[in-house]
Amino acid sequence: MTAKKVKFTLNDLLCIIFFALPLLQDIFFNHVPHGGYLLLIGLVGLIGLVIVKEPNGLVRYADVLVLYALIAVLLGTAFWLDPARRIWLTRDFGVKTALLMGGIFAYPTIRLQKTPDQLYRNIKIAMVIRAAYYLYMVMEPIRQGYWLYEQFGVTKRSESHMSWSYGVLMVVSVLSIMAIREKKKILFVPVGIGLIGILLYGSRGSIVCYAIGAALYILFGERKQLELKKVVIILLALIFVAFVFSDLGASAVEMLAQRTGIKSRFITTYLNMMQGDKSMDSESNGRDRIWALVLGMIREKPLGYGPMGHRNAIYRIGIKWGYSHNLFLDWLAEYGVLFGSLAIFGLLFMIVRLFRKSNEPIERMLLILIITVSCEMLFSGYYWIHFGIWSILALYVNHFKDRWQQQRQLGLKDIVQFLVAEEIV
Repeated sequence: MTAKKVKFTLNDLLCIIFFALPLLQDIFFNHVPHGGYLLLIGLVGLIGLVIVKEPNGLVRYADVLVLYALIAVLLGTAFWLDPARRIWLTRDFGVKTALLMGGIFAYPTIRLQKTPDQLYRNIKIAMVIRAAYYLYMVMEPIRQGYWLYEQFGVTKRSESHMSWSYGVLMVVSVLSIMAIREKKKILFVPVGIGLIGILLYGSRGSIVCYAIGAALYILFGERKQLELKKVVIILLALIFVAFVFSDLGASAVEMLAQRTGIKSRFITTYLNMMQGDKSMDSESNGRDRIWALVLGMIREKPLGYGPMGHRNAIYRIGIKWGYSHNLFLDWLAEYGVLFGSLAIFGLLFMIVRLFRKSNEPIERMLLILIITVSCEMLFSGYYWIHFGIWSILALYVNHFKDRWQQQRQLGLKDIVQFLVAEEIV
């Protein structure tokens, strides 16, 4: 029996390029003149080419065009009516950053994947590329003892790197899925190495996101009864997370790290808060001030400020990122209590319904993966830049599109039968 040959298509290339974007962005942003815009043009052009090459593609994927038309109208109206927020067209983490980072293009990328298996295969390929890239990146702090990078036009030395941390989170999440689904236990070795790397160089939020993903797998990953060995693996992972978050575990990891001459931002800041040496404000990059400010703004204007309308106020208190560091607060501030709450409810509805209706384990695994990395937006990230929300929307549409098309065709058939019957009468 011969293995079935898998045909490689432009859809596959698009998906691999999208999920390998961090490497390409490093190359184009830093080494190619106007490289960011060239990469953007190439990505959008590839999306357009794939749509056009699909049979009747402009009709089948009309939702892609409608979505970006709505986004253009929404942002265009907001910036036209309020000159004060126009600075976010070009300021860091504004509209320009959203376009160059490419997160909002997750929707067409995933929509253009024909099956969950195709999406899963391409993400695996992209994660191999990203794993090699992140391994190369970590050589820098190992050699020098610090990361050297530019932020807001200022060159900084740091013992941690948040983007690296959340990038590794996605890699270890995919490897965990492969280890469980494909019964490749050896993959838990790089998963463990990646988690240790996050502890040493990364963000506390990355570990929380991974723990949330493990909990989601326990609850929804399998419809049938879990095998004992899988339960043991998951419980060990959760015990590891609980140990690290304990005073004893954090102190032990910090002691081991210090013996090798490595400092861990994650462990140090966590211990500082647990032991009362420093305040939440000093160890949270100002999140408590941001959240207090945004909650006050929501109470002051419950109808909302419109897209990016709250960001100048956050910027003025010295937080250059200018967003809430919380997805739900961003939505409530931008779209008001009513529509923001509807957006939150809609997101939760899509997630729950997709878990309930999906009979394919790989589809549920993909949803768990996207939710895991999207949890970053509960304490960091911005939905206009992060790919998570757009990916969840695309997964939802892909799952139900066939049913919607069948219902539409059935409706047209009923209308034709009715008209024919009337003509006969």
